[in-house]
This record gives sequence, C-alpha cells and structure tokens, in this order.
Amino acid sequence: MPAFFALALVIFTLWNIFGIERSNWFVLISCFVLMFVSYLFLVRNRAIFPWKWALVLAVILRLPGFFTDPHLSDDYYRFIWDGRLIVQGDNPYLFTPEDWFGESIDKSHSELLKQMNSEGYYTIYTPVNEVFFAYAALVGKGDLSMELFWLRLGILTFELLILFLLSRWEQSKENNYQLFYLYAFNPLVILEIVPNLHFEGVVLFWLSLAWFFWQKNKWMLSAVTFGMAICVKLLPLILVPLIFVKMGRLKWRYLTVSIGLVVIAGLPFLNMELIAHIWSSIDLYFQKFEFNASIYYVIRAIGTLILGYTPEVAKVGPILSILTTFGICALAIFIKKPFPKVALWSYLLYFVLATTVHPWYIIVPFGIGLLANKHSVVVWTFVVMFSYSHYIGGGYQEQWGWIALEYILLAISIFLPARITDRALQLT
Repeated sequence: MPAFFALALVIFTLWNIFGIERSNWFVLISCFVLMFVSYLFLVRNRAIFPWKWALVLAVILRLPGFFTDPHLSDDYYRFIWDGRLIVQGDNPYLFTPEDWFGESIDKSHSELLKQMNSEGYYTIYTPVNEVFFAYAALVGKGDLSMELFWLRLGILTFELLILFLLSRWEQSKENNYQLFYLYAFNPLVILEIVPNLHFEGVVLFWLSLAWFFWQKNKWMLSAVTFGMAICVKLLPLILVPLIFVKMGRLKWRYLTVSIGLVVIAGLPFLNMELIAHIWSSIDLYFQKFEFNASIYYVIRAIGTLILGYTPEVAKVGPILSILTTFGICALAIFIKKPFPKVALWSYLLYFVLATTVHPWYIIVPFGIGLLANKHSVVVWTFVVMFSYSHYIGGGYQEQWGWIALEYILLAISIFLPARITDRALQLT
C-alpha cells in the first residue's frame, strides 16, 4: 500500500512538472489511467488517511502545476493578452488581437499574437475575469512566467476554498468525507484547473457556496454567490429556469440580486459596442466551433447520408441551442427532485447537445453531481480525457472510435443503479 500511494504521488508530480503534451496521446492516456487507478485507490481507502492529512496531500498535488507552462490548453495566451491591454489603458472588448497586427507593439506582445488561437475574435471572458487578468499583468510586469504564477495563485486560492467548504459540508453530514476525497484527488480536477488555468473550479466554488447558503435559509447570500458564479462564467445562467420554478416566492428577489450583481460587475466596461462584440463572439461560438460533441456528430453523420453533404455547425448549432433551452425548462417544470439533481441533468443535457465539449467543462457538473450524490459523474471525468486523442501527432483530427467509446461508457454509467457505483467506490 505505501508503494502504491508513493506511485500516485510521483505520477501526479511528474505530470505537472514536465507536462505531457496532448499530442503525445498514448503516453498521456496511459499516465492518466494510472493516475485514475491511484485516485480510486485513495477514495476506497480514505479511512486510512485522516482528512487533515488528505488536505495537505491535495494541496501538495496541486503545487507542481506552478512550475510548467500549460500543456493541455493554449487559452492562457488570450488571458495574458487581455490583461496587458487593460493595464495599458485599452478595452479588450473593443478590439480583436488581429486589430493589432501591423501596429508598433513590443516583442512580448508580438509573441502572444503568434501563439493565440483566437486572434480574430472579440474576447468572450467576463468583466470579473478581465479584472483578474489585468491584476496578473500588472503584478507580473510583462513577465509571462510571473503572470502565469499570479493567475495560478488566484485559482489555487479558490481550490483551497472549495476543499475547505467540502470538508465543512462533510462534517455537518457525517459522510466520512467522501465528497471531499472524490473531489480533492480527482485527476481531471488536479490537471486542468491549476496547471492549465481553467476557471471552472472558481465557478464550482461559488455554485457550491450558493447551495450551502440556500440550505442554511440565507437566500440573500445564496443569490449573491450565484451571481458571482455567473460573473466568472456565463454558463450557470442555464440554471435560471430551475431557480424560477423551484424557489417559490423568493424567485424574483433571488434573480434580481443575482442578475443585478452581474450587471454591476460589467458596468466599468459597458457600452453598446461592447454588447455587440460580446454577442458576436458568443454567436460565433455556437456557429463555428465543434469539438468532442455527441448528438451533434450523430446528426451531422445522418445529414451527410441523407443530404449528400455535411451540414455546417452554423446551421445545426443554433437549433441544438434552442432544444437545450426548451429541454432545461422542461426539466425544471417536470422533474420533482432536489435542486442539485435537476441542475446536474440540466448540465448533462447542455453538454450532450453542445457542439463543443472540452474536458475541463466537465468539472462543474462533476462537482454538482457529487453534491447530488450522483457518483457516476466520476466516470465522466475519466472518459472525457479520450477527447485529447484528437491531437495525436500534433495535428487535429477527430478520432471517432474514442468519441464513441467515451459517450457509450458515459451513457452506461448514467443509467447504472446508484448502488453499483457507490459499492465500487465503497461509499456505502
């Protein structure tokens, strides 16, 4: 057992320090499988490790991510670019990076332009995120490694907060800290949030805190924290129909506080041109981007057989978005389950019908699933890594076999009786 525990720690550390690139697919998935086996071992034997020592270990496993560049995503170039624009007095919502080509900019800015994957698009990040980017740029003083350090430090802070919140939650429910262990040592969480600079962990913290306050009958604090989740990422807006249906007479006050906070957060940047640019970027997202989809790819394949050509995402994407909206409203009205369970089904419906599903997107529904005691979401955090097979050899090509396997295993896990998953993880 000590050797297995040491192996888990070494694998996590080596991954984060040396950064296995997504193009090196077979090494990546092999290491991830070993990491996931180690994770399941730690969860099943959690009684051996007191939760306070487990908290120390969870922090240690997140620290190596500070010492390598992000290797599973290149979104961070846009974070740094937006932050530097704000520091020099420009509004990132009014310019695309492409607008700066040919301008007299320093060498470090020019390097960011070369590495960016969104140079032709207006930024889609929320004002709260932009302030965070600006802070990192201001303190980092143009040094990319220091800017990454300050971004990671902020994200790590929220990771520590959510670990603390989960531990408090478990203390009140006497659950033997099972949710804490399931989240703290999950490989997807450890690899995607701090090392690769994704803010889903921050969103999950605010959503979890909103549910925590709601259970304590503190609706105002719950509304504020739900608003903060939207301020970080707009996707929690899909939960608005649930709030409208399930929160009774408080719904109007709750949503007024939450949405009002979002509006106030955006005031420093707000003008009509900004709104037009943000809308154009969101519209572009639903009409152009596609990655690791499920239903969309099936529709596209059927359309190719029937029509003789491949339907464009610009035509199918908006239709799927409309279906998602009606579907979430139907879930809110007809599913008589606790809020976290309906929220999980809402996120699941959204991603099943989405045209783009990056691995880190799953972290929020994973956390919600844990709160809903739907532990099969653990499987989702494993199979979603199959999507990195699309980068084999450094190019980009959808690997249909891996996508099919991913969603088949996900479907099986969703419809398995809960007791089977709980028994496998020794949660019962």
